[in-house]
Amino acid sequence: MKAFAAILVSLMLFAVISCDTGQQQAQSAETMMEAAQEAPAGPDTMIVLFGTLKEDSIERYIALHDSIPQQIITNLQSTGVTDLDIYRNDTKLILTIEKAAGAPRDTAKFDKEAEDTWQATTGACFDQKWVVAESIFDMQDHVK
Repeated sequence: MKAFAAILVSLMLFAVISCDTGQQQAQSAETMMEAAQEAPAGPDTMIVLFGTLKEDSIERYIALHDSIPQQIITNLQSTGVTDLDIYRNDTKLILTIEKAAGAPRDTAKFDKEAEDTWQATTGACFDQKWVVAESIFDMQDHVK
């Protein structure tokens, strides 16, 4: 699945760089965690978000993720997230979130204070916060 996600993100990044229509069709998410929590339950789900960093915040954003607090990982897992990847090209970010059907959810382990601190710290690095991407093509819909 990771190899597929990397290909998907590469294609999407190319599309973002190549096809700027000037219209924002996607839905904004206050935070990445909000998008993860609101993802529909059911079959395996992949959520894709786009964001833009401030040019002078790229290194800080990477450094923050190099030493991400364990509680943030626990928070993600407590909402049913099974995998999360962030890809960067210059200031453009693409984030993929995977949620598996039946993934355990344990909201008692979610630490809102740690999450708020993490979101404020990483959020200061953004020029444009996370926006949920709209899926416009799924090959599986065309496989016979």
